[in-house]
Amino acid sequence: MRTVPAARRPPALVLCQSPRSERLVPVDDQVRVVVERLAFLRTLPPAADPQFLLPRPKGRSSLLKSLRKTLRDDAGRVGIQAHIVPHQLRHRCATSMLRAGVSLPALMKLLGHHNANMTLLYVEVTQQDLQREYQAARLTPRHLVPVPPALRDAAPPSRMDATAVDAALTSTLRLLDLYRQLFAPSRADKQFLLLSRRLTRIRYLFEKSSQGLAEEK
Repeated sequence: MRTVPAARRPPALVLCQSPRSERLVPVDDQVRVVVERLAFLRTLPPAADPQFLLPRPKGRSSLLKSLRKTLRDDAGRVGIQAHIVPHQLRHRCATSMLRAGVSLPALMKLLGHHNANMTLLYVEVTQQDLQREYQAARLTPRHLVPVPPALRDAAPPSRMDATAVDAALTSTLRLLDLYRQLFAPSRADKQFLLLSRRLTRIRYLFEKSSQGLAEEK
């Protein structure tokens, strides 16, 4: 990871650079404080190359070995017996971001990936995740049209005309379909679809009759 000089860095952004990508990554205030602290410590002996966040006087491999050992030691102190490596934190962060609502394209940008398949390898989808996503999709489906206005908001009888009746029938059809998708059990799908076809037929017959009356006038 490299950093952008403070004078040029937008608030709460850190420049991440790898051999294949360079990107600005948003971070919270706590992470920013840590990065700024590391940027200060790198000025102390043995001084790091100004372009790097962490000093590496003995080379990159020595730095990575030291970081792995530190992480294993800290994991052991809190009772984690599994083998832990720093790269697992990147996978954990990706999974947390996805669960928090970050979209797949945005997550790709955060990780610096150029292929969605690589990003999918980083995230873990559990059974609980599937259940949560399924329930959210049923309660607030994104693909449905907006809920039509309630029938009580239709024009009063004194202003009722063919257009108002057609709008009321269309609204009823949409409400019925929305109810079927959200609340009706799958075993009742056939009955609801049959009812929807009948209402569609009624609307068609009404439109045909109203057009005939209009032509007679």
